[in-house]
Amino acid sequence: MTNKPNASKPAIASPFHYVIFDETGEHRLSALGVSGFWDRLVWEIKGEPNWTLVSEITRQEFQVGDGTKQFVQALHSFNPKTGIAIIKVGHGDAVERNPAGVNYNYSWREWDLRAKREVRFLRACENIDEDSYAAS
Repeated sequence: MTNKPNASKPAIASPFHYVIFDETGEHRLSALGVSGFWDRLVWEIKGEPNWTLVSEITRQEFQVGDGTKQFVQALHSFNPKTGIAIIKVGHGDAVERNPAGVNYNYSWREWDLRAKREVRFLRACENIDEDSYAAS
């Protein structure tokens, strides 16, 4: 895996937009938002003149079946050969009928961008502000 924590906020209108590139710069992974909240994970390959979509995971596709909310909080790295990304995931501990009663836990996970599923849990975050993955 490319292990460059090079997430950055490009100068665009959306307040939630993170982008990382593979080591060649030919592939990019973006976490895009709407109204300040994560909405989709987009993997693209550089083409001429535009980027071409490889895979997209929407907010709805990212949810687990138990009714709790799950979302992308940060990007660390990804490998376009395997389609595996290391991402920081926020996960509610209860069904979000009353958002004030939900606590969110954050963890680093491997995610298969092609199959649109979690590969494995890597580790829990020590705090919400942790923005880079380091194996423990």
